[in-house]
Order: sequence, then structure tokens, then C-alpha cells
Amino acid sequence: MNARVWGIIGGIALVLALLSPLVLGSAQKVERLFDAAEVLYERSDYEGAIGKYKESLKESKKFGAKTERIDKDFTTLTNLKIARCYYELAEDNKDVRHYDNSLIHIRKVVLDAQVAKHQEELTYLWAEILYKTYKLDQATAKFSWLIEKFPNSRWRQKALYAIADINFKQENYDEAVKGFQKLIADFPHSEFKTEVEQRIEEIELLTQKENSEEDDTDDRDRSQFDSELQAQIIYENARALKQKGQIHDSYQRYTDLITKYPDSKYVTDAYIARAEIYLEIKDYVKARANYEQAMYSTADEERKIEIGLTQY
Repeated sequence: MNARVWGIIGGIALVLALLSPLVLGSAQKVERLFDAAEVLYERSDYEGAIGKYKESLKESKKFGAKTERIDKDFTTLTNLKIARCYYELAEDNKDVRHYDNSLIHIRKVVLDAQVAKHQEELTYLWAEILYKTYKLDQATAKFSWLIEKFPNSRWRQKALYAIADINFKQENYDEAVKGFQKLIADFPHSEFKTEVEQRIEEIELLTQKENSEEDDTDDRDRSQFDSELQAQIIYENARALKQKGQIHDSYQRYTDLITKYPDSKYVTDAYIARAEIYLEIKDYVKARANYEQAMYSTADEERKIEIGLTQY
């Protein structure tokens, strides 16, 4: 061959060498990126983990990248991991947009998921997001499907609890009691046992008939009595949830109280409790807004001064 031909061959080889990292995949690189994402997730650096998971997913699409040794359905697994990161971000900073981003990645892969375990995890996470964003009927359907499709799921007791809790929130008290009782029957040592027993007691209080001494109470007074009792029960339940570290659920219960019983004496305390939750995550703007709402919700001048001083 003459020098010209060798030059052409050499030029082609150089171009291929330069382009190969861009078009050819590497199983080792995919695995390194994925493992790095896992480490960041364990450190609760969810934004960093999302970036690495996305890089590993992009690298896995290149020709020659073999991902079977990581997972049979690597694309589904990685999107599940990204969805979980967005969920944790939403839990941390109460920004519901992260829930929406999580659902985007769930919906990308849920219909084509090839691994049963991935299907189970995707279904649970989807149901949990619906539950946390108060799409209660959809959440019930999704949790019910999870129980039916994966009867031995590690999320079964959480699904049973959520369905019963949704019935409680929707004031379907008979169904709520049945659900809570089934949870305890299936999981006698459940982490939810103490709370479930408390909920059943709450329902009994809410549904019990007034005794004969209250028979002469007029309908209006009786309604006010019932409303204040329900407000108190919701407030006490919210406090218990916060003490257990279930901050998001506690916040939602305080919000339920404010929405359903705006004239209750417990509304002021509910606003203060929400303000304290925002203080813990250093969202001072929303904390101040809730303190102000607490001040507006009470006619007690001394209480207003006390709340005002709390802000400074």
C-alpha cells in the first residue's frame, strides 16, 4: 500500500478511537456510576444520586454496554431508584413537585417491568405518592391491587394500614375498623399496633351514642359537641404521629383539622404545630405564615401576644 492509503486508514482509526467512548458502552462504567449513585443514596444525597443514576442509565444505552450482571431489567431498576430519590426529596422538603417527578419515572417503566420485584416496588411507591398527595380513592385502588397481586409483599401491612386510614379520613368508620382489625389479625406484632388500637378507640368515641344524660341537648349543641370532640381527636392523633417521627402524616392531620373544623379551639394549636414543623426544616417564611394564622385564629389577646413573641 502506498503512503496515501496508509494515511487514510490511520485517519479512520484515529476517528474511531476518538469516537468510541461516545458511541460504545462499557459495562464497567455503568456499574461504577450505578454504585456511586447507591452510595450517595445511602448518604441521603438524593440530588447527587439522581445525577449518577441518570448517567448510568445514559451509559447503559450505548452499544456494547452489558447490564445483566447488575440487574436483568436495568432500565426499570434505575428509573425505580430515581423515583425513590424524588420521593425522599419530597418527604424531606415538602415540595410536592418532587412527587410529580417521581411519578414520571414510575410511569416510564411500570407497564413494561419484567421483574416481579420491580413491579411490586413501583406499585407500592405509586400508591404511597397518591396517599401522600391525598388522591385517596386512587391510592386505595393501588394499595388494593398491590395486596392482590403481591400477597406476600413486604409492603402488605403498610398497604392494609393505608387503606384503613383512608377509610378513617373519609369517615367510613365501619370499613376503617374492619381494616385496622385485619391488620392486627394478620400482623399481631405490627409496628402500627399501638396506633391502630388508638384509632379504633377514636372511632368508638366518634360513633358512640350519647348517654341518657345528654338526651335533652338540642341538635345544634350536640353537633358542636361532636365537632369539638372530633377536632380534639384529630389534634391528639397528629401530636402522636409527630412524636413518632411521622412528620408528613402529622402535618396532614393538622391540616385536616384546620380544614374540617375551622372554628375549633384546637385550630390555633394546629397552626402553631405546623409552624414548628416548618421551623425544623428551616422554612422560616412558611413558619411565620403559620404563626400569623395562629394569631388570627384566636380572640384571646394574651395568647396572641404569646404567639407573637414565639416568632422572635
